[in-house]
Amino acid sequence: MIKRRTVLQIFFFTLSVVLFYGIVKRILADVHAYCPYSIICFGFKSFSWYIYPVVMISGIGILISSVFLGRWFCSFVCYFGILQEWLYGLFHIKSKKHFNFTNKIDNWLKQLKFLVLFMTAVMAIFGIYNYMKYCPNNIIASFNNFFEQIGDIGIISFIFLFLIIVLSILIERFWCRYLCPYGALMVILIKISDKLKIKRSKLYRNLETCIDCYKCNYNCPMQINLLNEEFVNDAECLQCNRCQEVCPKKGTLTKNWR
Repeated sequence: MIKRRTVLQIFFFTLSVVLFYGIVKRILADVHAYCPYSIICFGFKSFSWYIYPVVMISGIGILISSVFLGRWFCSFVCYFGILQEWLYGLFHIKSKKHFNFTNKIDNWLKQLKFLVLFMTAVMAIFGIYNYMKYCPNNIIASFNNFFEQIGDIGIISFIFLFLIIVLSILIERFWCRYLCPYGALMVILIKISDKLKIKRSKLYRNLETCIDCYKCNYNCPMQINLLNEEFVNDAECLQCNRCQEVCPKKGTLTKNWR
């Protein structure tokens, strides 16, 4: 039976493919009209509010929902997150081995996305939009102009995208973990909401039935240590439910509002 999350992923990925086709063929407006990160990419006070009001509102709506549901958008809707997940799964069908950094290095690398967010926001204030040259959305939408951009920074952008895809095959959700500025913004809001004691969907681990087999840790796409506490408060959680699916003691891991 196909899982509900898989059905939603297929739907939103297909929708994204259709949108990109329309953008590449210049049937639809440019990619910024459909990317929720435009709220940061152009700056809150920029012209984007007037040109892309729908995506501005939806972008803020997604951020607000993350306060209560965590990084669900990355797991269910974002085409690039879905693409990374599928590619990693495809190249690891036969091999159950996972390559991860040590927890210390992983936690350090996860801070990079906050630096990307900060730099994007600051540059947007001064009308500098260099992030767009390395944004996966913008690069994919520019494939139609690939040969026109060979002599410009464009070729570097395409190489960057290729490297991200290769790294995502080696390390699950590499972009989501370490570089996505929109994900960083969600994490910041989630941590603020935790400080304000706002309830959100969290993973609960029944300490009485848990056998500490580490299957949940081993299969987590974000390399979260789920055995640290009874309620998993890590803001990086994608709400993918994979830990619940692989847990040999059914009912040990459940979702709770806390």
